[in-house]
Amino acid sequence: MASKLLSSEQMNFTRAGIVCLDVIKLILKDILNLHIKPRDMYCMIIKTNTNGVLNRHQLELCTKTPNPDYDTFDVSLLYRLIRTFGALGFKDLKPTQGWGIVPSQQHTEIGDDIERLRIFRNESFAHLRSSSIPDSTFRTQSQNLKIAIGRIQMFMTAQGLRVNYKKQLDDALKFQFDIDDMEKLKIELETLLTVMNKEKKVPKMRGCLSCLRCKGSEDLQRKFYREQGSTVRHALLMSNIEKQRGLLAKLKTELTNLGDLNTSEIDGSESVKDLLCCLLQKKLISNSNVIYLQHLFRRTGSKELNQKCIEYAEGMNALCFYEKHVGRGYDQAEFHIVGDTADFDRDYLNDIRDTVASMLECQANEIFINGVKAANSFILSIAIKTRYIEKLLNLDPDIKASLYRLHIDYFKVEDHKIFTDLSDASQIDSVTIHNASEISHISFITRGELWVSDFDTLLKVDSTGNILNDEYKVRCYPLGSHTVTMDLDLLFVYDNGVHKLSSDGVITTLFITPKAHCIHSSRFNGNILVGSYDEVTRYNDIGRKLQVIEKDDRGRSLYTAPIYITENKNGDIWTSDKIKGAVVVVDKSGGYRFDYTGCQSHFVPHGICTDVLGQVLVCDVYNHSVNILDQDGQFLSLLLTREQHGVHRPTALCVDDEHNLYLGQEFSNSINVYKYLKDTNVNHGTGHVYYPNNMALRAPKIPHLAWV
Repeated sequence: MASKLLSSEQMNFTRAGIVCLDVIKLILKDILNLHIKPRDMYCMIIKTNTNGVLNRHQLELCTKTPNPDYDTFDVSLLYRLIRTFGALGFKDLKPTQGWGIVPSQQHTEIGDDIERLRIFRNESFAHLRSSSIPDSTFRTQSQNLKIAIGRIQMFMTAQGLRVNYKKQLDDALKFQFDIDDMEKLKIELETLLTVMNKEKKVPKMRGCLSCLRCKGSEDLQRKFYREQGSTVRHALLMSNIEKQRGLLAKLKTELTNLGDLNTSEIDGSESVKDLLCCLLQKKLISNSNVIYLQHLFRRTGSKELNQKCIEYAEGMNALCFYEKHVGRGYDQAEFHIVGDTADFDRDYLNDIRDTVASMLECQANEIFINGVKAANSFILSIAIKTRYIEKLLNLDPDIKASLYRLHIDYFKVEDHKIFTDLSDASQIDSVTIHNASEISHISFITRGELWVSDFDTLLKVDSTGNILNDEYKVRCYPLGSHTVTMDLDLLFVYDNGVHKLSSDGVITTLFITPKAHCIHSSRFNGNILVGSYDEVTRYNDIGRKLQVIEKDDRGRSLYTAPIYITENKNGDIWTSDKIKGAVVVVDKSGGYRFDYTGCQSHFVPHGICTDVLGQVLVCDVYNHSVNILDQDGQFLSLLLTREQHGVHRPTALCVDDEHNLYLGQEFSNSINVYKYLKDTNVNHGTGHVYYPNNMALRAPKIPHLAWV
């Protein structure tokens, strides 16, 4: 049977529905994502009083996962979030006359146009009593909407986003529909309208993450807890912590001593809630781990709060600190587990227990978990029958590698400390630079010659540490402020400029670049890469500016404080950003690839370089280690550590043409030289790496990459 065509008034209603469900939702989603990334939503909700703003279902959508999917948010929730967070400090979102007020025609701020989107949705769709809109009314509404969306598109384009809302709006307004399609859409619209009508009623219960008020029965409340799971229970734990009097000063003192938050974060926290939010952002605490909180409470003598952490962990299968007595016939082995504790739960710990039991060929009742302790990451304590201890201390290298793949870098039995990391990086030399106070940066020149800098002086040294440039003094900034060109000339950053020291000792200024922190000269094309306050700039070899890299394709700043920079053989630019706590990686065209945020709970990158295989080596000052990664940012190993190699706050490194690694450290004027790749193990044809002692088997399963 032939389809009956819709009337023009019915078509208006249908098109308005498509505009609301598709176009307006897309715009609000983009605006929210521009200001608040999904990964930050949980922390923002905790920081904000959302009581009476979000209903239970909306709260669950925002907090049930660490990275909520904004595509699942409807127009109502997107608007409420933008309005709520807009009042907190996003001044560009605030309407001229305030939220919920019809803007005047002369008011054209982005917040005013967001209000116009809300008004269109209400007047043309949400608050209608029938499924039709008169033609004259719809023309006026559509024209006003086009003007508002045009301004929003200009605003978003200025932020670096490629959007075309106007075309999507035009397509929706021209859409043709017949009665069969209308019936299908009608079901969806009626369902949505039913939900919206229910939202207008006073709900029996509203929840937020800082408090929970229940106006229904206790059964309803228990059901609410079950549905919300760990998110709400974790929030209630946070709420109990916030209420403790006198806790703020104690926590600030302990956090200052521990050094896990910087001074500005501690001093800027006006409440316990602010400190907890900082700990959440640093991933020191999470829904699945309260060990760090317990560590703080034990140090501050807060026994009651420590007990609440234990009760929460027992109810939610989360990690917590505890220790059982080791019974007769058992000895205790402590396994240090590296990584972000949010990635682990008790099931993972049981996997470790089962793996150890399998390695020792013992029965399940002969080994059990008897504690979890705080450490750089955490320590799992396992009680093992005494007769198996000698076997544990003499594991074959291949079996140790299986422990490393479970993120265990060492374990302890009494006074014995056994490393599972099979790194064969061996120190072959140590060179003392007598005229340097410490080693801030190293640039390789040619065999037997290096440029080395401390706080403000550049020295040319040979392989024994002898100074080769006594006849002239070169001043420079600290950090990664010098590099060697393809012609073996020195480039260095000083006094708002990039300067060149030729091999005959002549210094010339190539170009002026204020606030430059670090520099790298490409060994592939001679280009000069300079990292400054919030950008990386590419110049040619005579100082002509070729490229500026500062934002990703969504308009967000890539850099906060670049301090070291290098280029890989595929053209990718790797930049250590100390304040951001990440190595920022872009391709040769400046397109953002990813951030590498370390393999442990906190990461402070410094010196960075690449080797002949395209691998990247980066110093982690905080964890006293050198990370080695593949060119896609996949963590391969902790190449050098404090425990195995005595490394202390490494800051500078470079690799020479014989694959020797030179490492400088804070508060030391010595350069240690390591052999970590053997000449016979480098296959230039395939680009594969062959590590001594099967070192490549040690890559953990969970990469610590921050993809945006």
